[in-house]
Amino acid sequence: MKRLDDLEAKRERDAEFTGEKYTSRFKGKFTVPGSKDSINKNELRWSVFKHKPADEMLLHVQTKVFPFLKELNGSTSPFTKHMANAVFIMPPNANKGRCCRPACQRFQFNYKIMCLTKRMTSQTQKQ
Repeated sequence: MKRLDDLEAKRERDAEFTGEKYTSRFKGKFTVPGSKDSINKNELRWSVFKHKPADEMLLHVQTKVFPFLKELNGSTSPFTKHMANAVFIMPPNANKGRCCRPACQRFQFNYKIMCLTKRMTSQTQKQ
């Protein structure tokens, strides 16, 4: 998510510098699947939600950011198809006995997402 936010910020800066028109994927509203709630897509950027307290961030990522990522490239993209049944789960004691520095927590979060995605991709390829 951080990488996506960084790349998007770079594209926005480049477009501003060159004078080209660029529409950010974080522009507009995102309707949370399974509810009537909508959220400003800017709230889904890493640079915005990384400052939230841990419990609030976890809920935000589970209910808003992860569903946004699953639908990121439209309904016909291979990524969206592979992520269709993905669920974001983080056990309550995920960091017990591990380093509690924010950088380590971000690494563990990104690593779990990467492992989940790889596992889903390999299962889909077997079918």
